Amino acid sequence: MEVIRRAINSINKEEIEGVQTTANLPQEAIAVGDSFEIELAVLNVLKNALKAAKNSLNPQTSVSVTAQKHMWKITVTDNGPKISEEIFSALGRPTSTSKKDGLGVGLSIVLSIIENNGGHLTFRRIEPNGIAVDLFVKKKEE
Repeated sequence: MEVIRRAINSINKEEIEGVQTTANLPQEAIAVGDSFEIELAVLNVLKNALKAAKNSLNPQTSVSVTAQKHMWKITVTDNGPKISEEIFSALGRPTSTSKKDGLGVGLSIVLSIIENNGGHLTFRRIEPNGIAVDLFVKKKEE
């Protein structure tokens, strides 16, 4: 998926340094919607994952794309520290942040972008620690 490749390539070296990042992206994945907006959404989620993972002993993030009926499921994961139930339940809501320098609007903007492009966003905990963010975007039908 080209929009994800562009998002990964726009991460600067300081943000990704020291974090093992893997990507599993099918060549044929084409989404419906504004490609620039989807790229920005993926970029924001990936930057959040990188920041969270940097606080881990063995920092790791991943980006993968899988087919789900009429949608592409873009999953970004990190192995950052375990977050409280209060922070987890507030993910995606405006003015909710656990970052010292965050404004708390990034994930709510991502949510709006994905929904405006006909998709949806979900958050999952990863055991023993970390978060998975699933961005569902419509597939371009052949």
